[in-house]
Amino acid sequence: MESPGPNPKVTIQRLRSPISSRQSASGYKRDRIPRACIRCRTRKVRCTGEHPCCRRCEMGGTECVYT
Repeated sequence: MESPGPNPKVTIQRLRSPISSRQSASGYKRDRIPRACIRCRTRKVRCTGEHPCCRRCEMGGTECVYT
């Protein structure tokens, strides 16, 4: 009978993946609702979401448009 080498292979079970951000706990996919203004989305920065004008647009002196 041979003894296993210094590094025997071990089977590791995979964990279930967590619920994705697009999927609710009930299992239905939910569409994301954009809450950032167009300028913040274009620049890929966090929008404060304030109305009528977010802080970045206010500080930049630009028009703040939500869709």
